[in-house]
Amino acid sequence: MLDELDSGKFAKLCRECGIIDGKIVPSAMADVAFAKVKQKGRRTITYVEFQQALAVLAPVRYANTDVYQALQSIVETIIRSGGPVCTTAAVPVQTDVIERLTSTKNYTGMHREKFEELERNN
Repeated sequence: MLDELDSGKFAKLCRECGIIDGKIVPSAMADVAFAKVKQKGRRTITYVEFQQALAVLAPVRYANTDVYQALQSIVETIIRSGGPVCTTAAVPVQTDVIERLTSTKNYTGMHREKFEELERNN
């Protein structure tokens, strides 16, 4: 569903927004917070559970402040960072192996005709 978040996306959000830095807050802390708030038998968390997970991370990230101020600081950190970035799939580098495997000159018969038809349509 669009209004739910899985563990990997929660960890990505925490990592890219600067909540998890590897020093004060280790990367495993996102998984711990996620596991604490999710319902048993579910693989995703709701928005309310997301807020609870941030509340679990807040005292660890901002240890010298009270819980409410720490939670506010985490929310401000997420807002300032602009949220996680959606990246596209990597484009493979054209190597000799890839070129050889995708070359149409090595195909014969029906397969070659399909490639020729694709080339005519493009």
